[in-house]
Amino acid sequence: MKPASGRRWAWTLTITAALLTVAWVWSMRFGVAVEWPPRYTLAVGSGQIMLARDDRARPSKGPSFELSRDQGWGVEWWFGWERFGILGPPTITVWHAPLWPFILMAGVPGVWKLVRTRKSTNACPACGYDTTGLPTNNGQPAPCPECGPHTRSQSAKP
Repeated sequence: MKPASGRRWAWTLTITAALLTVAWVWSMRFGVAVEWPPRYTLAVGSGQIMLARDDRARPSKGPSFELSRDQGWGVEWWFGWERFGILGPPTITVWHAPLWPFILMAGVPGVWKLVRTRKSTNACPACGYDTTGLPTNNGQPAPCPECGPHTRSQSAKP
């Protein structure tokens, strides 16, 4: 993997984590739900993403979108699922996952990669190989053992 590609992935992960953080904070006050009839609802609210399946027989009214304002700053911190019924046997199943683990899974590697990709002054400009301690040939730097003589000698500073 080239260094530029690694930095691109690092920025992608870091920006994804930042957007998820905004969504997480926003979801503590507001909720949004999209319903796909007749059974499924995908919702974000209370710091989590939820998928619900409703097994009750209902007429199909078409997809719907709902924006709501949650009361307080409630947060669900753990993964889970529940099954319940309305006046009868369990007919609704809800799976929920908090957003904070996804923020950590995207943010920590992204920021770590951005911090760790700083090139040292003795790094080969083409591949990033640390050339500290390599011998010199009459004042000229030795070829890079990773990518060959052309890249290191062209950009090396005397």
